[in-house]
Amino acid sequence: MAEQNNHYILQMRNITKRFPGTLALDQVNFNLAKGEVHALVGENGAGKSTLIKILTGVYKPDSGEIVLDEQSMKHMDPAHSLLLGIHFVYQEPNLFLLPVYWKIYSLLMRVFIKEGSSKEKKLSNEPKLFLKSLI
Repeated sequence: MAEQNNHYILQMRNITKRFPGTLALDQVNFNLAKGEVHALVGENGAGKSTLIKILTGVYKPDSGEIVLDEQSMKHMDPAHSLLLGIHFVYQEPNLFLLPVYWKIYSLLMRVFIKEGSSKEKKLSNEPKLFLKSLI
């Protein structure tokens, strides 16, 4: 059984995920304390992306529990995980390019709009032009 320790801000307890013909995760435990940074390292097919996709609500675990700030997260989905401050940059470009684009756009809009409401209309296209130059 997973160690229960109140200093963890995130716990993934006994996470199991099956796909047809594959046991991707078998009672995996992952704990994260405030201020820690972790790297998931392993061979292709080891379950790294599956674990993160469960944490971010892309996949539902077959069994196990996610506990965030001592509250069980029963119905995690991608939108809910973002509201909780859980972010992940996926290694598959087709999964991360659009969300990253909109996060950068949103940030740039805030920066450009802070210049003043009189400049808002003039600068509103600046983030779009900048982002188009990146892609």
